[in-house]
Amino acid sequence: MTRGQRVFHFSPLDLTQTGGVEMHINRLVSECPAFGWPASAGLEPQQDFWADGGPRLLHSHGDRIPPWRLIERFGMRSWVHTLHGTSSGRALACHELFGLRNYLSAAKEALPCWFAAGIICVSPAVHEQARRHFAMPSWRHFSVIPNGADNPSGDGALYAAYKPYVLFLGRGDDRVKNAQGLIAAWQKTRMTNPSAHLLVAPSRGFPKDEERIVAFDTITIREKSSLISGAAAVVIPSFYEADSIVAWEAMAHGTPVIASASIGVRPFLERYGAHTFIEPRNETALAAALASALAPSAVARTTPLLRSWSDVAKETTVFYATLSKTVIAATADPFVALYGVGI
Repeated sequence: MTRGQRVFHFSPLDLTQTGGVEMHINRLVSECPAFGWPASAGLEPQQDFWADGGPRLLHSHGDRIPPWRLIERFGMRSWVHTLHGTSSGRALACHELFGLRNYLSAAKEALPCWFAAGIICVSPAVHEQARRHFAMPSWRHFSVIPNGADNPSGDGALYAAYKPYVLFLGRGDDRVKNAQGLIAAWQKTRMTNPSAHLLVAPSRGFPKDEERIVAFDTITIREKSSLISGAAAVVIPSFYEADSIVAWEAMAHGTPVIASASIGVRPFLERYGAHTFIEPRNETALAAALASALAPSAVARTTPLLRSWSDVAKETTVFYATLSKTVIAATADPFVALYGVGI
């Protein structure tokens, strides 16, 4: 692998959506070319991807593993995988130890930990989980590269009719997001804050007739930026959150964050300052944090902390380049000795 080769991100996801993995891949495809690494994404590379016959890099994500024929064509030494979290970490956090789906996802996530040339983890906690739960070899090349955020582009006054409000971004039917705990805490909070609102997006999994809860079916990037900009706080009460893009977006806007104590981005939130950590199963503590954020005396804004997607792309391409030199040159590496195939 050499600097400037083309990168193909294998993914069956709809990259126009605003989910965390979708946004991550979309932004890498957009930003990596600026650092000399042209990128594309999908299930299969376009025919012109192979036009000049040069070396290529395959990059996969999460529990979506490329088919063997694709890995074989690129070569194992040209395969990089990003762990955006682990099914084992989620299962432990959610007390879901017996779900077949979690075991299947964990099995798929373990494969690249053993066979890919390099692993990217979105937080130190994810790397630790890969070592502990998937027995990722100590000689496996890896890098911890957290997520990022878009530059703020919204108008904080756009949703002024709902102020003061706290904001939750995530699906209500995804148990790991702890939306039911948030709703229960909100019931306590709204009794002492009758003019306040809880705004959520998307609306999936949230009650349609809950008082003072406003759910948006879909939102654009600009609308999301406007929602974050006008919020008294962004709340992330998840049982498991490897590295929350929503937290990075809140920090980019200077908006306070209420987050689970175990959130992967915690060191950055501590540096940021405007944060409150809670235990996600303690609804009373969550209700108190919501009430504090909505109080007239609450600090509405702080100095933004922006980690751009350009920063993420730069660190990713540095890993690409470092991996190319290390894997190809270090023939004593056990991986190379076992899998001396590829480019």
